[in-house]
Amino acid sequence: MENTFCKHILYMLTDHQIYQIADKMQIKCLDGCYYKDTLKYQSFQPNRGYIINLQDSTDDGNGTHYTLLYSQTNLHDNTVGFFYFDSTSGMPPEEVKAWTKQGKIPYNNKNVQGIYYNSSCGFWCLACLYMLSTYPFRLKHLFSDAEYFLQIFQDNLNKQYDMTRNEITLREFFAQLHVGKDIVNMID
Repeated sequence: MENTFCKHILYMLTDHQIYQIADKMQIKCLDGCYYKDTLKYQSFQPNRGYIINLQDSTDDGNGTHYTLLYSQTNLHDNTVGFFYFDSTSGMPPEEVKAWTKQGKIPYNNKNVQGIYYNSSCGFWCLACLYMLSTYPFRLKHLFSDAEYFLQIFQDNLNKQYDMTRNEITLREFFAQLHVGKDIVNMID
């Protein structure tokens, strides 16, 4: 049965589109978009955002689902903190933990996207990265800023109302950043 109440993105963003949108959002810390199995070939840098495609580079297709790894140096003790964001609330894959040499990486357990709308995952990652790294009123405390971002959205996606509300909120988030109607309309 077709869902006529809730609009959704018809295709997943490409890495090229992600870079263009990040530029319009003035996100300076995006290191790149990588397949999870190619992270081991990258040099990890703190205070960077990495958008990770959960598909392996050798699999057929253009990707399955984008997630975000962000790290931030704590200004008080110079340690590096990590946050892994998956809009459907998944844990970091083993490839991410091995690459960062972290046995455990804090992650969100709030599904803000819903499992049937995976094509919007690139937008969710960019919104989260903006809030953690670029939003002018952020606290510059990684976990407080992550919690603030997650509180914007509903997490009871068993209800059609909450899923639709999250999509509308995501669309409005990008509209408020003045990234252009063409980009905002991609969220329809």
